[in-house]
Amino acid sequence: VQDIKRFRLKNKRLKKVIENNCSSYQKAIADLKENAEAEHTELIKTIEKNRAEYQISTSNIKQKAELESAELNKIIEEKCVEHQKYIEHSTCMDQASKAERMKLKDKIVEIEKIHEDEIRRHSSEIDVMKKELLKERSKMSSGTTTMKMFLNDQIKNHELLNALLQSSKRQINMTKALNNLSNHEGNMETDDSDGTLSRRETEPPESKVVSIRL
Repeated sequence: VQDIKRFRLKNKRLKKVIENNCSSYQKAIADLKENAEAEHTELIKTIEKNRAEYQISTSNIKQKAELESAELNKIIEEKCVEHQKYIEHSTCMDQASKAERMKLKDKIVEIEKIHEDEIRRHSSEIDVMKKELLKERSKMSSGTTTMKMFLNDQIKNHELLNALLQSSKRQINMTKALNNLSNHEGNMETDDSDGTLSRRETEPPESKVVSIRL
């Protein structure tokens, strides 16, 4: 019986402790629930705020991307147009260049033909000139031989004339010396009174003319 009493007393104490603990737990749970709800509300507000900011940022980025895409598309279209014009211009230039090359090729062929004709004509003229030069050379060779003989004769005649001229000069010098001596003797006489020589005027002797035939 005492054990039962002690057991009941113990159960009462335990029940009281459990009740106290339950009230503490309920209060703690209520506080946690309240805090959790407050945090949840704050988190929802933060999420909504971030969502709004994200939407605004996304909208701005989208608008900016659309503008950049539009500008880029415009630039691409302009570049495509320029590229097409360049292709057309290149095609025209290529065709014109081909036409010019064909004209130039024809002109070169024509010039080469003219040059070949000129070369043939000059070759024929050169052949004719060679033949004429050979003829002239043969004539000059024979004429040179004759001229050499003539010049040798002229040299011999000149040597002979030179010898005759030297001989004539010697004869003329001798004649002049004789004339000078004769004139000197005729102009001088002896004075018997004083034994001195005196000069008298005398007529010059007849000049002797010496004719030399070369």
